[in-house]
Amino acid sequence: LSVLSLCYLYVFYKERLSDISLLLKGKACESAFGELQLKVLNIDINMDSAHGDERNLAHSASGRNVHKVADDQQIIKLREEHGREIQKLNYESKIELMEAQMKNVSLEKDNQTLGHRLEMLKLKNSHEAETKQVAADKDLQIKLTEMEKQLAIKDKEIAAKKMELMTKDQEMLEKK
Repeated sequence: LSVLSLCYLYVFYKERLSDISLLLKGKACESAFGELQLKVLNIDINMDSAHGDERNLAHSASGRNVHKVADDQQIIKLREEHGREIQKLNYESKIELMEAQMKNVSLEKDNQTLGHRLEMLKLKNSHEAETKQVAADKDLQIKLTEMEKQLAIKDKEIAAKKMELMTKDQEMLEKK
C-alpha cells in the first residue's frame, strides 16, 4: 500500500481500531494488526509534520491529486474486503456459538439420561436387596420352624425317656 492509501485507511478506521482488534483472531493476526497500528501511527506523525512544513504540504498535495482516484478505488476495495472479513468473522462466531449451544443441549440430554439410569439402578438394587432379604428371612423362618419341630421331637423323646426312667425307678422300688 502507498503512504497515501494508508493515510486514507487511517482516517476511515481511526475510530474503529479497537473494534477491529477485537474481531481479529489468533496471535498472527494480532501481531499483524499491531504492525498496521504502528504504521498508521507513524503516518499520523508524518502527516502532522508535513502539515507544519509548507513545502512538504504543497508537494504532497500535488502528488495526491494524481493518485487520488486510484487510491479511492483501492480504499473502496479495502473497505469491502474488510466488511466481508468482519461479516465472515461474525458468521463464524455465530456458528461456534450455535455449535456450543447444541453441545450443551446434548450434554444436558446425556446427563438426564444418566440420571434416569442411575435412578433405575437404585430401584433395581433396592428391589433386589428387598427380594434377597425376603428370601433370606423365608429361609431363616423355614430353618427356625424345622428346628422348633426337631426341638419338639427331642422334647417328646426326653419326656418319653423320663417316663421310661420313672417307670423303671418305680418298678425297681416295687421290687425291693
